[in-house]
Amino acid sequence: MRIFIALVSVILLFACRLEQGTFTGHQLQSDGQTLTIQYRGEGDVVQFKMFEGLELILSKTVPGQFEGHLEIPQLDDAIFSYSITIHQQDSNGKMVEIPYQPDNGDYHFRWIGKNRTVPFEKAAALQGTLLDSSITSKFLEEKRGLTIYYPEKISPETPIIYLTDGSEVNAYAPFVDHLITTGTIKPVILVGVHASRENRYFEYVNNGIKEDIFERHRDFFFQEVIPEIENGLGNWHGSRYIYGFSNGAAFGMYAGLNHPDLFEEVIAFSTVDYIPERLRTISFDYEHYPAFYMRAGRYEEDVFRENTQFVKKMIDHHIEVDFGEFISGHDYYVWQVGFLEYLTAEFGK
Repeated sequence: MRIFIALVSVILLFACRLEQGTFTGHQLQSDGQTLTIQYRGEGDVVQFKMFEGLELILSKTVPGQFEGHLEIPQLDDAIFSYSITIHQQDSNGKMVEIPYQPDNGDYHFRWIGKNRTVPFEKAAALQGTLLDSSITSKFLEEKRGLTIYYPEKISPETPIIYLTDGSEVNAYAPFVDHLITTGTIKPVILVGVHASRENRYFEYVNNGIKEDIFERHRDFFFQEVIPEIENGLGNWHGSRYIYGFSNGAAFGMYAGLNHPDLFEEVIAFSTVDYIPERLRTISFDYEHYPAFYMRAGRYEEDVFRENTQFVKKMIDHHIEVDFGEFISGHDYYVWQVGFLEYLTAEFGK
């Protein structure tokens, strides 16, 4: 089907900035299996942090120079976000953090392996339409937001992908629009369903706690959002997909396993909760299920272990599942790249 190891490495990645008049900089190097992190500049303690993954305190080699090494198999096929955290002792003996971030305004640097490029470009100007909408829900007893991307050309067969985290449509749409307008993929519609800020976990994760919150959100999603979107398209009869990550992936997994006729495929990245055996035993009561496209980060520890264990159980029950690993932690950037990779494979022309 589609094989994706989300990922990447570059022979040399360099970043620098001016901080209090002192040049500081870092570089990452790879020999294919070992990541070498070097930092030069002010500071007493320097730490490398893969986003929600591996961490390492660098060793001071000489004053103002630090170095460390991490074993990361398949490093040249990896992609992940990371940060360099620097602390220095002030005149009172207190350790204070020295700001050190990319100059582009992002909070994290990116590692992209030399065996891989990230070929996704943003549309300079959207050819499709990006809009914010809302539904006044009788189940939630409140107005809930939607963010929707419509391609320039829509047919009755245009697939709809429902995203459990609605705000991500804003970030994804320029890349998806570019894939469509360049003819790389067929048109798709993205429907982002916003979750509650206060109750996101309980709306997404069916774990027996605050079940009423989960059920109201489920009914809102299935009985209000889906009909509202699809009836508004007239004679629509395309395929329906659902995509989520972390707790949002837990909701997608629930949907695919308990309402198997709703979706053609479930795209679930780094599923957190719902599927672990420590929470419940999930039964497989249906004859037919949608396909599942699942990924998890190797360095997410418990999350990766729980995902691999559940995938084995799904295979034992003859469910079609495509599972692969990200060489990363619990990483939003990796999920975005993984989603675009999925679109290219699933809807590529």
